[in-house]
Amino acid sequence: MKWLKNLNKNMLKMMQIIAENNYITANELGMYFGNRMSPYRYINYLKRTFVIEEIDTMMYPRKAYCLNDDGYKFLESLNLLRISQKFNKTDYVATQFYHKTIAAQVRIIFEQHPYVVDYRPAKVIAYFLQKDGKNPPSKQCDAEIFIKGKEKEYIAGLEVELNQKKKETYAKNILDLDTVRQDLHCAWWLCNSEVIISAVSEMVNKLRPQLKFPDKQFFCLLDEFKAKKFDAVWKSANGEMFHILPRPEESKDEAPFEK
Repeated sequence: MKWLKNLNKNMLKMMQIIAENNYITANELGMYFGNRMSPYRYINYLKRTFVIEEIDTMMYPRKAYCLNDDGYKFLESLNLLRISQKFNKTDYVATQFYHKTIAAQVRIIFEQHPYVVDYRPAKVIAYFLQKDGKNPPSKQCDAEIFIKGKEKEYIAGLEVELNQKKKETYAKNILDLDTVRQDLHCAWWLCNSEVIISAVSEMVNKLRPQLKFPDKQFFCLLDEFKAKKFDAVWKSANGEMFHILPRPEESKDEAPFEK
């Protein structure tokens, strides 16, 4: 794989995102590179060097891309492989497609912010726990975001909610976040509709007497976050509105992330 030594930082990051998200499409790559042409140049190069494979998604977009064995081995040789369970083309499940692609889009947006030190999807979280000889907690988030604060790093748990769930499910998740995941500074919910935000917020308020940290869960519409990024308005269960992070251009050397 000598020809791969010429890969630039962006291409290596692209391969790492693919590995940690199972697969991505040209849409996510367009978001990452900021244009529609670069993704196809990189995809074609990686296809010619035989480190990625094409998946027929049976959805839109029709094509997605995952790493093959050589792609995983190459990342591992550079100590950039942060997963234990590798994804194969035959593992593809169409019903998971939208959650996977949206998860990648959300990650790409968050990693644009200078205060975001690390972004760890569930597979990466499991990798580090296994590496440290720890058992996974009973409540895991879709991702954990490590954020630079004034004196230390904070961890925000991220939940991506595309479909409304039963009230009992929300109650369990909220209680687990409050009791099991006290290592999290807060939980951020990106929801596909106002109906979902209302349902989760109402459950937080209903459980408030039982919660140690009832004001550490915040909500935003997924479409608003994707469109406005760090200008998107988030709100707490009691209706307080704010921005979770300052605009990147307004960021200073030390982040005032104490919310």
